[in-house]
Amino acid sequence: MNFTKIYKSMRAFLHENQIKINEPMENHTSFRIGGPVDIMVLPTNPNEVCSVIKVCKQNNIPFFVMGNGTNLLVKDEGIRGVVMKLAQNYNDAEVDENIIKCKAGMSLSTAAKIALGNSLSGLEFANGIPGTIGGAAVMNAGAYGGEMADVVKKVTVVDLNANLIEMQKNELDYDYRRCILQNGDRILLEVEMELLSGDYEDIKRK
Repeated sequence: MNFTKIYKSMRAFLHENQIKINEPMENHTSFRIGGPVDIMVLPTNPNEVCSVIKVCKQNNIPFFVMGNGTNLLVKDEGIRGVVMKLAQNYNDAEVDENIIKCKAGMSLSTAAKIALGNSLSGLEFANGIPGTIGGAAVMNAGAYGGEMADVVKKVTVVDLNANLIEMQKNELDYDYRRCILQNGDRILLEVEMELLSGDYEDIKRK
């Protein structure tokens, strides 16, 4: 891999601190294990994700997308190619009445706290579940009688040709701990959830 060429291409749309060369994966997994990845990038918005995919495809470089590394196992040999990390760098949220729109890297527990702070009910089950909202939406995470399929309204994904696509809930084929995005041909970037207005204290007690 021509690191200089790839780095220069990515610096056209990423800041220097968003690109890490030979980055130890042990710094990015909950198990604190794993050798270095050739290049790790930390995009902050969908356009940057699309640009990274385009650079990888143009240079025939394999790429892998990760969240915050919960339960992720990486070999001591590390990862060849590019890892895009969608975690703390990719975790904004917007609230509009009873709608919460989260970037995929937000932790599920943080999303639950945002819902509580806005007196919105529906995400109580998510409090304490590890991982990101993106990973939770893809695997239809749930607990205590609730699951992501109950609250997801639509998602924004990017395909492997760097096309942004909006998918409605009925297109996701939700089932127990699965949805169509597990096929691996699309990357979830944003989740829009529709919740119910409620009483703050009642929601907090659940």
